[in-house]
Amino acid sequence: MSLSNIKLYAHPVSQPSRAVIWFCLMNNIPYDFKMMDPIAGQTKTEEFKKICPAQTIPTIQYTLNGKEDSLFESHAILTFLADSYGLTEFYPNDNVIRAKIHQYFNWHHTNTRTMTNLLFRPKLLSVFKGTPLTENPRSIKTIKKVLSTIEGWLSD
Repeated sequence: MSLSNIKLYAHPVSQPSRAVIWFCLMNNIPYDFKMMDPIAGQTKTEEFKKICPAQTIPTIQYTLNGKEDSLFESHAILTFLADSYGLTEFYPNDNVIRAKIHQYFNWHHTNTRTMTNLLFRPKLLSVFKGTPLTENPRSIKTIKKVLSTIEGWLSD
């Protein structure tokens, strides 16, 4: 398998984008960074829609065995890169371990991501808008539940 010409469409504020950026940096995977600002509408252009029909970041565009293709969703990108570069320390060949990784990836979208949105988005918006930050008790309860679940997995 010959993977080359990776273009990473991302924004550093995006947590999923940072995950792909860090993975590439940690593993010396070469890529051409393409800054995308979703707030400015850069992910909603017709040109980007041809690369990523979902119009989301992160997205990679690459050449594999002479054929150009693209892939979106950070978890799909991470597992694809790990497989393509033989990075079994991050994505082992063992199907049971892979199933556990997929389990976390799927759980992550509606739990850990929600937690970070509840914690960081209000802070970020209060800074941008210049308004005081108010704590939401429901957010704190959700965050504690997510962290407790992760704590349980790590203690097993």
